[in-house]
Order: sequence, then C-alpha cells, then structure tokens
Amino acid sequence: MERNDVQQAIIELRRRLGMTQQALAVHLGKAVVTVARWETTRPPKGESLVALIRMAQAAGHDDLAAVFTRSLGVGLPKARSAVHRTEAGAADAIRALRVELGLTQQQFAARLGLTSRAIQRYEAGRIPSSEGLAQLVKIAAKAGLPDVAKLFAAALLRQLRLSSQDIQIIAAAAGGVA
Repeated sequence: MERNDVQQAIIELRRRLGMTQQALAVHLGKAVVTVARWETTRPPKGESLVALIRMAQAAGHDDLAAVFTRSLGVGLPKARSAVHRTEAGAADAIRALRVELGLTQQQFAARLGLTSRAIQRYEAGRIPSSEGLAQLVKIAAKAGLPDVAKLFAAALLRQLRLSSQDIQIIAAAAGGVA
C-alpha cells in the first residue's frame, strides 16, 4: 500500500525526533494503534493534525508542519456549490482550533461574536463570513498556529476575491502594514 504525504510526514517527524510510534502516541495522548493507523491506513484529522503541526513547528521542521497544514485545507480551491460548502479539511481546521483553545461551540461563538449555530454550520462545512474568517485568522495567530491562521487568511482572500497583486497594492496604500 502506498503512503500519502501526511503518512510519510508522520514517519519522517518521528524519525527526525528519534521517536517510536509508542513515544509519539504517549506524547499526543493517543493509543499506539492510532499512530500506527495514521502511518498506514487512516491519516489523522482535526485536533490531531493541529498537535502534529505544533510538534513539527516547535522542533523547527516547518516543511513537515506545512504538509500537515495542507491536509487541514490550506490552498483548497474556492467552493462552487450554492451553499458554499468547504471540504472537510477546512471544517476540521475550525473544529481543531476550537478544541485546541479548549472551548465549547458556545464559548467559541461568543469569542468570535457569533451564534453557536454559526459555529455548528462552520464545523459542518459552511464557509464563514468574511468577518468570521478575519476573527479566525486573529485567534489562530494568537494561539500560536500561524499555518492555521494562513489557512483562514487564504479562505478570506478567496472570499473577497483578492489577488496577491491586490494585497500588495492595499499593503502599499496602508503604509506597508499587511
């Protein structure tokens, strides 16, 4: 069976850190069989990916953190359906951020200035409003998850239909503040 990028990145992270599957499992509070599955048949999702991103970043392995982040939904193409559904990765990123912060949906909604129903919709795959995405960018950045913040920022830029050239023009007009 061929391994995907995330599975390879987990194996590589363990190798670079000199960890066994058991050591990684203990570090993440998971069962050894779970880590073994991540490496062979079922890559991790949500909060497990966020934990791997944090581990990789803390060890200075940004290349591996980027692989884990991409699987959360960074760089997803703009949703085309009428209800603007995201792929599961983006919903997982929202859920993972909330769990990482130790908040219930209601607490997370209050922090974002939204209803708990909105958070339920986001975690089910609905794209947040531009205001919601902007708040998610700030919260992820403050939580020390820059790659997750970039995920939300990319979604915000897609929603606003801004190109990288537009961003440069805006940053220049704002005196270089981006």
